[in-house]
Amino acid sequence: MKSIKKDTPGQRIAALCKDYGISQKELAEKIGLSASQVSRIISGKTSTINSDALIGIAETFKVSTDYILGLSSD
Repeated sequence: MKSIKKDTPGQRIAALCKDYGISQKELAEKIGLSASQVSRIISGKTSTINSDALIGIAETFKVSTDYILGLSSD
């Protein structure tokens, strides 16, 4: 069985922002959160992500919510 790299959701979101050239502020505007909320998610200071934000992030980057949560590698 292939193991999945256990990045945190914040690490995965940060990597997606970098890959897509989207700032945390731009992501926040796209998904309806404040820039400080996105910053706390990325830094790990917020341990949970509400479902609306999670879905918005997944839709923005065209990835699954499972990918963001670290449950899938794609």
